[in-house]
Amino acid sequence: MAADLTSLSLAAARDGLKAKKFSARELTEAHITAIEAGVGSIMPSYSSWNGVKCSASKRLLTDILKNELGFQGFLISDYNAIDQLAKDYKEAVAISVNAGMDLFPDYLKNRPGHDMAVLRQHY
Repeated sequence: MAADLTSLSLAAARDGLKAKKFSARELTEAHITAIEAGVGSIMPSYSSWNGVKCSASKRLLTDILKNELGFQGFLISDYNAIDQLAKDYKEAVAISVNAGMDLFPDYLKNRPGHDMAVLRQHY
């Protein structure tokens, strides 16, 4: 089971409502049920929360999800969300990892010279 940090925003958009600014409490309440049920992964969205991209927010990913709510699963980067953090991919990954992101499924996409053979040499 996966949870999406923007499910409330997506519902509002689908219903033709303006985007709403959610408080930490509202975001927390939206994810407690999934976390208590043992959700294994969460994909933080492309959006921003309090002016910070979700994929770069230590407050959201580490402080709230992992520490306050006790989420023990994997935080998986939304496909291109990482590209919004910095022009340099390695810098963007560092920002997101330091915020608490665990996995980056877009690593090989449009990255010349980064194929599985190259990865095997380095890891």
